[in-house]
Order: sequence, then C-alpha cells, then structure tokens
Amino acid sequence: MPKPTFKDYLSAFRSINGILAGIGVLVPAFSIFTIYSPPFFKGASLLTTAIAAIIIIVTFYYDPSPKKNPRAKFPYLVRLSLIAFAIFFVLLIVYFVLFDLCTVETPGGTERFQIGFGQYDWGLTNTGLEVKAKFPDKTPQYWMMYGAWFRSGGPNVLWKTWTIYLSGIIMILVFVLTFVLWTFGWALLAKQKLIK
Repeated sequence: MPKPTFKDYLSAFRSINGILAGIGVLVPAFSIFTIYSPPFFKGASLLTTAIAAIIIIVTFYYDPSPKKNPRAKFPYLVRLSLIAFAIFFVLLIVYFVLFDLCTVETPGGTERFQIGFGQYDWGLTNTGLEVKAKFPDKTPQYWMMYGAWFRSGGPNVLWKTWTIYLSGIIMILVFVLTFVLWTFGWALLAKQKLIK
C-alpha cells in the first residue's frame, strides 16, 4: 500500500466532518468557539483557525508506534481521540462555569465584560464589598448597572484588578485547550481512517 499523502488525509478529515455536519454536531461545536470566546480574547476565531490548521498538519505527521493490545476494542488512534474528547467535555463544562462566574453581559446583550470571580468577597474591592452589602441578593450584572460601570475600566471599581486578569487568563487557557482537544480528537479520527 502506498504511503498516504496529505491530500488523502484532508479527504479523510473532510469525510468525517461531512458526516458530522450532516447530523448537526460539528456546526454547533464550532459556534461555541466563536460565540462564547472570552472577553479578553476578542480575536479568538482567528487564532483558533490557525491552531486548527497547525493541529491538522502536526497530526498528519504524527506516527504512533503503540504496542499492540489484543484486548483493545478500538485502534490506538481511536482510543486516543476518545480520551481527547472526554477531556474536552470536562473542560467545556469548566469553561461554561467560568464563563458564567467571571463575565457579565451588558443589559442589551451586545457585549461581555470580564470580571473577577463573581460575588466572592476575596476578589471584591472596598467599593465592591459596599455594593454587595447594599444589594446582597442581586447579581454582578445588577451591580454593574447600579454604578453605570459597563464601560472600559468599570469592572475594576468592583473587583480587584488581579482577580479580573487571573479569571481572564484562566478562561483563555481553558478555552484554547478545549479547542485544541476538540480539533485533535477529530484529526486523530481522520488519521485512523487514513491508515486503515
């Protein structure tokens, strides 16, 4: 059998994507990576496109030489992709928890602002603690509306700056790793289909 070319690999990848797009799985997953990108990461869709291309190319040249396991129900690359997808789903849940906890949406829903870690006292400034004491049952979105802090630098009035940046960095790392695992899982499946 002749060695598969990169064109063969892309064809295998396209056929897997075509199957999934047909059943409506791939398109919603990609929209997650564009619609729900972290507020500090406005250029996420450009970067994720570049990352996807790099992962596809690297996976093409990835040549595993695993030990044969006669009891394994799936080939090595399929098992590896299943592990990538399992970690992807866990990280996706973590990301959405962080997205809800560490961002607030403007009242019109046009923009999201990065904040610290929600209503936890250790992340709030003195002003934030005062607003929390005044409105203990209200959400961070309400706090931001109360002081007209939906503006550049507004979250820094309520949350300590280091907590805003820390939550933003954690969200970016989880977001990128989630996307990398998603793409890597599909690239491995395409590679497995290619080497069958």
